[in-house]
Amino acid sequence: MGQIKQGRVWTYAYIMVVVFVMGGHETELALKKSAAISIRKNSKSTLAFEATKHFQSGSLVGIKVVESTESGLQSKRSYIYFNLDVRTIMVAGRSPSSIFALHVYYTWTIDKKTNKKGNTKILRVDTMGHISAWTCTYMMVVVVLFIGSVTAAPPKKPVAVPFGKNYMPTWAFDHIKYFNGSVTAAPPKKPVAVPFGKNYMPTWAFDHIKYFNGGSEIQLLLDKYTGTGFQSKGSYLFGHFSMQIKMVPGDSAGTVTAFYLASQNAEHDEIDFEFLGNRTGQPYILQTNVFTGGKGDREQRIYLWFDPTKEFHSYSILWNLHQIVFFVDDIPIRVFKNSKHLGVRFPFNQPMKLYSSLWNADDWATRGGLEKTDWSKGPFVASYKDFHIDGCQSSVNAKYCATQGKHWWDQKQFRDLDDRQWRRLKWVRRKMTIYNYCTDRKRFPKMPHECKRDRDA
Repeated sequence: MGQIKQGRVWTYAYIMVVVFVMGGHETELALKKSAAISIRKNSKSTLAFEATKHFQSGSLVGIKVVESTESGLQSKRSYIYFNLDVRTIMVAGRSPSSIFALHVYYTWTIDKKTNKKGNTKILRVDTMGHISAWTCTYMMVVVVLFIGSVTAAPPKKPVAVPFGKNYMPTWAFDHIKYFNGSVTAAPPKKPVAVPFGKNYMPTWAFDHIKYFNGGSEIQLLLDKYTGTGFQSKGSYLFGHFSMQIKMVPGDSAGTVTAFYLASQNAEHDEIDFEFLGNRTGQPYILQTNVFTGGKGDREQRIYLWFDPTKEFHSYSILWNLHQIVFFVDDIPIRVFKNSKHLGVRFPFNQPMKLYSSLWNADDWATRGGLEKTDWSKGPFVASYKDFHIDGCQSSVNAKYCATQGKHWWDQKQFRDLDDRQWRRLKWVRRKMTIYNYCTDRKRFPKMPHECKRDRDA
């Protein structure tokens, strides 16, 4: 354990209960956990929650191992003493070279409390539980190693609780599947794919819009003469708005692909997605902004964790009286809460139309305007499909939604992000954010009021 010194000494020990399973590259391990061991609250985590599903309200969890990566989970908190009980159904059929592990990691915190004889007493021992599955290069056999003490009576019967109460994913989140319901508040409803013409109409340069598959897919073209764009037929006060976009491929420096909501008044409200092109091989930058009462200057910029030019990806906005949430493939990348009580205006009484456009902005879009559009690479093409609108349609001059409170997005579970969504957003902020106005002290010597409420700082 090491030499005991004055004050606090940290040493480490391990207790492992490991089961090596002969598993294959395409395996799933189902775990049913008890409430006996808890999970560390502030763990670092990776992304890819999107393939995560719950069953039995999260009491049954599947861990998936594929060729590209493995997965695991851990307790949210640390404990001194505990009863650990996890029930597993191992992979069926052939499963060579995979491993399922259940282990308890001890962090020993030793505080010196010395008696007259000079003996030191251990005041606290913290533990943390981990469960994981991975692949190895050799065939393994079942190995069980347990270190513990003998007791006079068996532990209390475990109480089965959902996964999300005590546990959280640690890495490769898309390789964990959840069965029989969701543990937390519901995400936005799944968008309904409809043709372009149902909800939208061209606004300018009509000949630079191409239609495919009966209007279920379109392309916007930008050349040295003009860009193009379209808008929604109706105006909306609150709702859920989504479309799938494949960005301009190759050398797209100087171009901007925009998807946003905006009102028509002088003190207008606006909710922006702007995708800033870049030189070949450099990542796209996604910029978001929120205007309220004509005031913007709330830019945030992130790198995407995928190449948005290879496949279609979903970009959506949830807007209700309590919050505005920006989603990329159902992963929240930004939230803007209603902070009216802090003196911050919030879009609530100006109906907005939806717009999208592809245009040249080489005076600012790429490296602050240093990289200009290379027209020899044109025409530049952005592709769109799944033109989903589920909103409260209102006249341009309306001040409120006539059916306010009756829509799914008005319900209590959509007034805030749930714990899982906050963890996703935290990951985006920590790993993908390259600019956040909330932390820019040159522009804002005093942090804007809404930043703490939005957990941006």
